[in-house]
Amino acid sequence: MAIQRQGEIALKSVFGNYVESDSGDWEFLDVAISMSSDSAESDWRKNTLCAEFIGKYMLNTIESHKQTSNSESRDIKDAINYIANELFENAVKFTTVVSNKAICFRVENVGNVVRFYVRNSIDKARIESFQKLISELLSGDPAEMYFQRIEANEESESGNTSGLGYLSIMNDYDAGLAWKFDISSGADTPSYVTTMIQIDV
Repeated sequence: MAIQRQGEIALKSVFGNYVESDSGDWEFLDVAISMSSDSAESDWRKNTLCAEFIGKYMLNTIESHKQTSNSESRDIKDAINYIANELFENAVKFTTVVSNKAICFRVENVGNVVRFYVRNSIDKARIESFQKLISELLSGDPAEMYFQRIEANEESESGNTSGLGYLSIMNDYDAGLAWKFDISSGADTPSYVTTMIQIDV
């Protein structure tokens, strides 16, 4: 975990093998979604539409650089769509709507790798519990934790077990996950978290 002081962002905490975005000569796509405090259903619809668009866009980009069979193309598109949707959903759960800041999403195709980045504001009161969850995800066995959380999800009245989406991505796509927190020092300055996911294609 790396820590440094920079302006109003008082603390930078990195979990996992975080790779900074490197658009350079590579193909990338940026999407920013504004959040509504009074229309959660609309936000979910926007997330689904964006994830579908990202899947199609990045598949077109990948296919322009290498030949893929129909089944490979379908698998790539489904993987990108699923991961993008999970990232959007988690960003919606943790973002601070009152901060009036958009959820910023970037996906880039770097050679045979696709990297996803989603940056959203986060309530300072939720940072500690989220970082604890991240530490558990990165230190445990993904397959074992996945089945443990499936069982917990079945027993939970809410049916919403933390980390299940991340674990699904780790297990199904052999993905690398990392997070970077930009924690502000001022009461009126929002804090942010960026989630990075990397898969081979």
